[in-house]
Amino acid sequence: MSDLNKAGEIRLFGTVIKDQYIWPDDTGYFSSQMVIDALAQEPGDVVLIVNSDGGSPSEGEAIRAALEAHPGKVTVKVTGSAHSAASLMIMAADEIEMSAGSLMLIHDPSTYAQGNPADLVAVAAELDVMAGAYAGVYAARAGITPDEAREIMRAETMLTAPAAVEAGFADVVSAPPVTMSAPPEADHKAALAAVQSAMTRAHEAQMKFEAADLGLEDGASQTPGPEAKEEKGISMSVKSNTAPVVAPVAGAVVPPAVSPSPVMTADAAVAADRARVKGIREAAAPFMSHVGQVELDRMIDDGTSLEDAKAVIMSAAAAAQPRTSRVEILRDERDTKRIGMTEAAVAQMLERDPTDDRANAFMEMDFVEMAADLTGAPRPRSVGAKAEVLMAAGHSTSDFPLILSTAFNTVIESAYDMVDPTFGSFSREMKFNDFRAHDIVRPDNFPTLKKIGENGKIEFGSFGEGKETLALASYATGISVSRQLMVNDAMGAIAEVLLNASAIVPEFEEETFWAMLLSNPKLTDGKALFHSDHKNIAAAGAINTETVGAGRLALRSHKMKDGRTVKQNAPAILVVGPQRETEAEQFLAPVLAAEQVHVNPVARSLSLQVSEEIEDGKWFLMVDPAKKTHSFKHGYLDGYRAPRVRVDDPFGSQGTRMTIEHDFACGGVGFMGAYRRG
Repeated sequence: MSDLNKAGEIRLFGTVIKDQYIWPDDTGYFSSQMVIDALAQEPGDVVLIVNSDGGSPSEGEAIRAALEAHPGKVTVKVTGSAHSAASLMIMAADEIEMSAGSLMLIHDPSTYAQGNPADLVAVAAELDVMAGAYAGVYAARAGITPDEAREIMRAETMLTAPAAVEAGFADVVSAPPVTMSAPPEADHKAALAAVQSAMTRAHEAQMKFEAADLGLEDGASQTPGPEAKEEKGISMSVKSNTAPVVAPVAGAVVPPAVSPSPVMTADAAVAADRARVKGIREAAAPFMSHVGQVELDRMIDDGTSLEDAKAVIMSAAAAAQPRTSRVEILRDERDTKRIGMTEAAVAQMLERDPTDDRANAFMEMDFVEMAADLTGAPRPRSVGAKAEVLMAAGHSTSDFPLILSTAFNTVIESAYDMVDPTFGSFSREMKFNDFRAHDIVRPDNFPTLKKIGENGKIEFGSFGEGKETLALASYATGISVSRQLMVNDAMGAIAEVLLNASAIVPEFEEETFWAMLLSNPKLTDGKALFHSDHKNIAAAGAINTETVGAGRLALRSHKMKDGRTVKQNAPAILVVGPQRETEAEQFLAPVLAAEQVHVNPVARSLSLQVSEEIEDGKWFLMVDPAKKTHSFKHGYLDGYRAPRVRVDDPFGSQGTRMTIEHDFACGGVGFMGAYRRG
């Protein structure tokens, strides 16, 4: 027997998520697989009791499809809430019954996303497709068009039970049976008196309202002229001896009209008063935080009419509204909390003071406590309770996934920025707006300035045909923070995992760049970058004044396409591997020579760069990357220089799974700024 089957019913309480995320001891979750297994135990008619705030929309759709395929009659009874995915999953039921105080929430699917613009566009497109599919489901149930259903979804519509029935998303509002046994005579009289008193007050209030609206003094017996009209939901006509007709308010229970000398049985009086009490409770339910239980009880006990009670309720709700926009205030509060929690998490993981005062309120919170605060759950104490809170926060519409992702990204970015690549000393960095190949025009193709003729004519040169191309490529790897670390919330241990992961990216860049350089890439002229025809390569040799001088001469001797000499093309960086490191340091050491002939003329004009990727005796001379003749470029997607962390699963059976993604490009773009020995 499935754990969902209880006393011949299937009970779906909690969050709907994928089956693989539910551990054997977990409670408060269910999956489509669990529901399918439960339905198999009830081959005939079946009743499902639902109280769920939703969860995974794909799981909700899978459950809906299973209910649609069930051979018996499917009755769903919503006893608390059917929100989000939970409202979707019950749309296939043959009958949907909602308790008087239950609520249904219908809205667009949502997710959290991070990445480059193309990534976000793709996610938005996927959500649009999902929303369109789900709109078709809601439309079929309610007998409306998919476009009308989409409007309801976009508005993130919360429906009371009567409103859900009226809209076609539910069939009936359940109510406890009323036993109409004969009450004592005293109760008959009291109920009759209460109803008649309420009717009288309603009539008097209506008369006063109409008098004020028509410009009459209280108690005046003037008859309005033909200009009397209907507005504000109230029928206004010429006065007569009959009581005014009050148009019913949608959804309200209006007591039956009585004559000036009503003849009402005790049973009818009791039924009318019960209808009055029920109507007041329903009207007050959405505004209880403003009305209060004491005021509600007073109106019920004093026999206040339904219309008068509604006026009191609306006045209390209006008085509680702030002068500024409630939506704006709630958004500001949510943003403040999200930013504060994110900075608090970063500060704790990096063991530093927060840089934003909004973090101070959350510095004592760990990830579990943040998740509980965001979802409105009590602070968990046990390991199982902590796991449940993290699971619920990770698969809800709360800000927890975004906080987690942003904090992880900030930690990795801060560690990445502390590392300077060796190739940065001679390779020029560029920004890419997309992933297509970009043309890099070589400096020897640029025309020079020419004198403007007397007639004002300007002669145009040409860039020529020689150009290189460079394009970004995307790289990624997956890592995870274990379930134990997240539950134990060891901030330092989590930071250690992230910092170790961040070290992968600079190492990857080093390996990628040097693999390109040492492979001696071909240029568009069909020749390798370091080539004898380019006059920028020589045989292996020691680092001394003679060999370095030869390299400097080679760099300064390069010519443009039109025969002009390249200006100020002296080397600025000496690049070696570990084998040549000591030799290079000795060569560049500013030692005072005993004789003029032994003075090193280039010691002060070169800086040293050592890379472990050079495993042999090769060494290089490079111009400053600011020079137009630089031979190498590397680059990143604009706005995403550091690696990005995408949290694929905020909290699942394998812990928090994420991918580290990085867009990087490197290549040779010319031969005039580099010289190689060996």
